[in-house]
Amino acid sequence: MIPPIGPIPPQAALAGHGFGWRDGWHGSSRQYRQYLSEDEEVRLNALRSLLNQDEKLALPEAQRLLQEDNWAIRAAVLEMLGEAESNDAVRILRTALQTDTDKRVKRAAIRALSQRDEPEAREALREILQK
Repeated sequence: MIPPIGPIPPQAALAGHGFGWRDGWHGSSRQYRQYLSEDEEVRLNALRSLLNQDEKLALPEAQRLLQEDNWAIRAAVLEMLGEAESNDAVRILRTALQTDTDKRVKRAAIRALSQRDEPEAREALREILQK
């Protein structure tokens, strides 16, 4: 006899853990989907799930993905970091803003920094205005 399957959590409970990635894109992030392979979407889905569960563990992985050649991966990672709770995310965003050469990625970093409340995020945005 096959044992019964346990209760399945409601869709809303699953959404916070990276399930339904295609439906999870929001705001300007949707524009990146057309530039990503299926494998790249899976990797970003895994990063979002890890960010939701353990930001300390996820931040080094986010930094690694920021080294990818595909600008859309880098931009999507930065937008995720705009929603992260860790103050270390601001440092990563600021570094990306200062070092990435792709204007689309820089715009994503600016959008992400604008979502942050930390003084360092405001300072990074102010520095852009002074250039």
